[in-house]
Amino acid sequence: MDDNFTSKSTVLHFETYNKRHLASNIATKILKCLQELGIQNKITSVTANDANNMLGAFDCLRNVDRF
Repeated sequence: MDDNFTSKSTVLHFETYNKRHLASNIATKILKCLQELGIQNKITSVTANDANNMLGAFDCLRNVDRF
C-alpha cells in the first residue's frame, strides 16, 4: 500500500517445478524462496490454486494464508 492507500501487488518469484508435486516438496520450496528473499516473516498471504497439494503445502506453512 502506498502513501495514498492504493493497494499494490507484484509477483515476487516464478519458477518451474520438476519434482513430484507433493505438498511437503512444495512447502519446502516456498519456504526456501521466502528465506532467500528475506521476507519469510513479512508475507501474510499467497495466491494459489485449490489443488490438494497446494492446500497441504500451506497447511505446513504457519502464518501464511492461501487465497
